[in-house]
Amino acid sequence: MSQNKLQVWAGHCLAQKRLATLAVGLTGNWAINYGFDFVLYPFMLYTFGTVTGWAIMVALSLAFSLVTVWFYDWSKKDWLGIELAKSLRDEGKLGKLTAWALQKSDPIMLVILSVQFEPVITTLYMRRGVGQYNGFSRRDWTNFSLSMLVANLYWGLVVLAGIDLVQYLWTLVS
Repeated sequence: MSQNKLQVWAGHCLAQKRLATLAVGLTGNWAINYGFDFVLYPFMLYTFGTVTGWAIMVALSLAFSLVTVWFYDWSKKDWLGIELAKSLRDEGKLGKLTAWALQKSDPIMLVILSVQFEPVITTLYMRRGVGQYNGFSRRDWTNFSLSMLVANLYWGLVVLAGIDLVQYLWTLVS
Protein backbone atom coordinates (compact mmCIF):
# COMPACT_ATOMS: atom_id res chain seq x y z
CA MET A 1 0.00 0.00 0.00
CA SER A 2 1.39 3.37 -0.93
CA GLN A 3 2.00 6.08 1.66
CA ASN A 4 -0.93 8.22 0.37
CA LYS A 5 -3.39 5.31 0.41
CA LEU A 6 -2.29 4.41 3.92
CA GLN A 7 -2.83 7.98 5.10
CA VAL A 8 -6.30 8.10 3.49
CA TRP A 9 -7.22 4.76 5.07
CA ALA A 10 -5.96 5.87 8.50
CA GLY A 11 -7.88 9.13 8.22
CA HIS A 12 -11.03 7.23 7.25
CA CYS A 13 -10.67 4.89 10.26
CA LEU A 14 -10.09 7.84 12.58
CA ALA A 15 -13.17 9.63 11.22
CA GLN A 16 -15.28 6.49 11.72
CA LYS A 17 -14.01 6.13 15.28
CA ARG A 18 -14.81 9.80 16.08
CA LEU A 19 -18.26 9.46 14.54
CA ALA A 20 -18.95 6.30 16.55
CA THR A 21 -17.75 7.99 19.75
CA LEU A 22 -20.04 10.96 19.10
CA ALA A 23 -22.99 8.73 18.23
CA VAL A 24 -22.68 6.66 21.40
CA GLY A 25 -21.91 9.66 23.62
CA LEU A 26 -24.66 11.90 22.32
CA THR A 27 -27.25 9.11 22.29
CA GLY A 28 -26.38 8.06 25.83
CA ASN A 29 -26.38 11.64 27.08
CA TRP A 30 -29.71 12.34 25.36
CA ALA A 31 -31.32 9.19 26.83
CA ILE A 32 -30.16 9.94 30.36
CA ASN A 33 -31.20 13.59 30.15
CA TYR A 34 -34.56 12.69 28.60
CA GLY A 35 -35.34 10.29 31.45
CA PHE A 36 -34.09 12.79 33.99
CA ASP A 37 -36.10 15.72 32.56
CA PHE A 38 -39.31 14.07 31.41
CA VAL A 39 -39.68 11.19 33.88
CA LEU A 40 -37.76 11.80 37.10
CA TYR A 41 -38.25 15.58 37.36
CA PRO A 42 -42.07 15.48 37.00
CA PHE A 43 -42.30 12.44 39.28
CA MET A 44 -40.30 14.13 42.05
CA LEU A 45 -42.17 17.44 41.84
CA TYR A 46 -45.54 15.71 41.77
CA THR A 47 -44.67 13.25 44.55
CA PHE A 48 -42.75 15.49 46.94
CA GLY A 49 -44.23 18.89 46.11
CA THR A 50 -42.72 21.97 44.62
CA VAL A 51 -40.08 22.89 47.18
CA THR A 52 -38.91 19.46 48.35
CA GLY A 53 -39.15 17.89 44.91
CA TRP A 54 -37.24 20.76 43.34
CA ALA A 55 -34.55 20.62 46.04
CA ILE A 56 -34.13 16.87 45.48
CA MET A 57 -33.84 17.40 41.73
CA VAL A 58 -31.29 20.19 42.11
CA ALA A 59 -29.16 17.89 44.29
CA LEU A 60 -29.51 15.01 41.81
CA SER A 61 -28.78 17.34 38.90
CA LEU A 62 -25.67 18.62 40.65
CA ALA A 63 -24.41 15.10 41.38
CA PHE A 64 -25.17 13.83 37.88
CA SER A 65 -23.55 16.87 36.25
CA LEU A 66 -20.37 16.63 38.33
CA VAL A 67 -20.02 12.92 37.52
CA THR A 68 -20.55 13.68 33.82
CA VAL A 69 -17.90 16.41 33.81
CA TRP A 70 -15.49 14.21 35.73
CA PHE A 71 -16.02 11.34 33.26
CA TYR A 72 -15.71 13.69 30.27
CA ASP A 73 -12.38 15.04 31.52
CA TRP A 74 -11.16 11.63 32.66
CA SER A 75 -11.94 9.95 29.33
CA LYS A 76 -10.27 12.75 27.36
CA LYS A 77 -12.70 11.92 24.53
CA ASP A 78 -15.03 14.42 22.90
CA TRP A 79 -18.09 12.19 23.20
CA LEU A 80 -20.39 15.23 23.48
CA GLY A 81 -19.01 17.06 20.44
CA ILE A 82 -18.23 20.11 22.56
CA GLU A 83 -14.56 20.33 21.66
CA LEU A 84 -15.48 20.02 17.98
CA ALA A 85 -18.05 22.82 18.35
CA LYS A 86 -15.49 24.99 20.18
CA SER A 87 -12.91 24.44 17.46
CA LEU A 88 -15.45 25.37 14.77
CA ARG A 89 -16.78 28.43 16.60
CA ASP A 90 -13.78 30.53 15.56
CA GLU A 91 -14.13 29.64 11.87
CA GLY A 92 -16.31 31.57 9.45
CA LYS A 93 -18.54 34.56 10.08
CA LEU A 94 -21.00 32.71 12.33
CA GLY A 95 -18.15 31.27 14.38
CA LYS A 96 -16.54 34.67 14.80
CA LEU A 97 -19.90 36.16 15.81
CA THR A 98 -20.39 33.38 18.38
CA ALA A 99 -16.87 33.85 19.77
CA TRP A 100 -17.43 37.61 19.96
CA ALA A 101 -20.80 37.12 21.73
CA LEU A 102 -19.19 34.77 24.24
CA GLN A 103 -16.45 37.29 24.99
CA LYS A 104 -18.79 40.28 25.27
CA SER A 105 -21.79 38.77 26.99
CA ASP A 106 -21.00 35.70 29.06
CA PRO A 107 -24.13 36.17 31.23
CA ILE A 108 -26.48 36.30 28.23
CA MET A 109 -24.84 33.30 26.56
CA LEU A 110 -24.90 31.43 29.86
CA VAL A 111 -28.66 31.91 30.21
CA ILE A 112 -29.34 30.98 26.57
CA LEU A 113 -27.14 27.89 26.70
CA SER A 114 -28.46 26.84 30.14
CA VAL A 115 -32.06 26.95 28.95
CA GLN A 116 -31.36 25.40 25.55
CA PHE A 117 -28.99 22.66 26.73
CA GLU A 118 -27.87 21.79 30.26
CA PRO A 119 -25.26 22.91 32.81
CA VAL A 120 -22.64 20.37 31.69
CA ILE A 121 -22.76 21.34 28.03
CA THR A 122 -23.04 25.03 28.89
CA THR A 123 -20.01 25.01 31.18
CA LEU A 124 -17.84 22.81 28.98
CA TYR A 125 -18.65 24.93 25.94
CA MET A 126 -17.83 28.14 27.78
CA ARG A 127 -14.65 26.65 29.28
CA ARG A 128 -11.55 28.23 27.78
CA GLY A 129 -9.32 26.12 25.57
CA VAL A 130 -10.09 23.29 23.19
CA GLY A 131 -9.39 19.65 23.97
CA GLN A 132 -7.66 20.29 27.27
CA TYR A 133 -9.96 18.28 29.58
CA ASN A 134 -8.39 20.13 32.51
CA GLY A 135 -11.12 20.52 35.10
CA PHE A 136 -12.71 23.77 36.18
CA SER A 137 -11.15 27.14 36.83
CA ARG A 138 -12.78 29.63 39.21
CA ARG A 139 -14.62 31.13 36.18
CA ASP A 140 -15.86 27.66 35.17
CA TRP A 141 -17.17 26.95 38.68
CA THR A 142 -19.04 30.25 38.61
CA ASN A 143 -20.52 29.43 35.19
CA PHE A 144 -21.41 25.92 36.34
CA SER A 145 -23.13 27.16 39.50
CA LEU A 146 -25.09 29.84 37.66
CA SER A 147 -26.02 27.43 34.89
CA MET A 148 -27.26 24.90 37.45
CA LEU A 149 -29.45 27.58 39.01
CA VAL A 150 -30.83 28.90 35.69
CA ALA A 151 -31.43 25.45 34.20
CA ASN A 152 -33.16 24.09 37.32
CA LEU A 153 -35.31 27.19 37.81
CA TYR A 154 -36.34 27.08 34.17
CA TRP A 155 -37.02 23.36 34.06
CA GLY A 156 -38.76 23.37 37.44
CA LEU A 157 -41.17 26.04 36.20
CA VAL A 158 -41.77 24.15 32.94
CA VAL A 159 -42.51 20.93 34.83
CA LEU A 160 -44.78 22.68 37.33
CA ALA A 161 -46.70 24.29 34.46
CA GLY A 162 -47.04 20.87 32.85
CA ILE A 163 -48.29 19.28 36.07
CA ASP A 164 -50.80 22.09 36.57
CA LEU A 165 -52.01 21.75 32.98
CA VAL A 166 -52.48 17.98 33.30
CA GLN A 167 -54.32 18.42 36.61
CA TYR A 168 -56.57 21.10 35.09
CA LEU A 169 -57.33 18.96 32.05
CA TRP A 170 -58.07 16.03 34.35
CA THR A 171 -60.65 18.08 36.24
CA LEU A 172 -62.33 18.95 32.92
CA VAL A 173 -62.55 15.29 31.91
CA SER A 174 -63.64 13.95 35.31
